[in-house]
Formats: sequence, C-alpha cells, structure tokens
Amino acid sequence: MIRIITVGNVKKINSFIDHYMKQMKQVSIESVKEEKNNNVNIIKKKEGERLLKKLKGDYSVALSEDGEQVTSIEFAALCKQYPNLTFLVGGAFGLSEEVKKKSDMVLSLGKMTFPHDIALLLLVEQVYRSKMINSSRKYHK
Repeated sequence: MIRIITVGNVKKINSFIDHYMKQMKQVSIESVKEEKNNNVNIIKKKEGERLLKKLKGDYSVALSEDGEQVTSIEFAALCKQYPNLTFLVGGAFGLSEEVKKKSDMVLSLGKMTFPHDIALLLLVEQVYRSKMINSSRKYHK
C-alpha cells in the first residue's frame, strides 16, 4: 500500500489526480488541516506535527526541494523495494525540519520550487509511472 499524506485541500487539481488514481489500486491520498497563522515557523511546525501523527511505521519519504533527486527508474525501484510506503507532502511553506529528520528519505522532484498541489500531482503521476515500470508496461516511454 502506498499512502500519500498532504496538507490542505486538493480540489483544484482533483481531475488530474483522479485520472491516475482511478487506474491504481492500493494507493491512497489523505490530507491534514492547513495551519492558519502569520508565522511561517509555526505553520510548518503545526502542519508537520499533523503529518507525523499520521505515520504508521511505513518507510516514509518527505518531499522537499533540498532532497535527493532520482530518475523515474530509481523511483520505481524504491516503490518496489518498500511495498508499504508513505510520502509526506508539505503545505505552501514546505515541511518542517522535524518531518525531514524523522523521515527515512527526503526526496526532491527537481531543483525548481513547485506549489504543493502541483508537487502532489507530479508525485501521483510518478507513482503511476512506477507501477507501469514495475509491471513492464509501456507508459514509461
């Protein structure tokens, strides 16, 4: 089972995400409440606490622009190696340092910064792509 836990509402990009989610079994998306505050550090801390409360002992991967970059093939290998995998997607201000430290891996989707809802869409697409790679289907190329 692959779980994706994100901050906030994903309604803006639901139609794109739904396209991939309808084709995948054993993948779920959960969300935690966005923190409303004027202090970025408080926002990241509170949202981070909410994300960490959702972890169930699976191999956890935090998405952050300062994380490790991998190819789609390497990502597929990660998904295959850890059948119980949880991805953590931060809110508008990213993840707290505590979330990154408590995660088993910190992964970057690239050197550019993306809005968190776009990062979620990219992650879902890569999870779908990994399933195609791992089942030797043609979607990958």
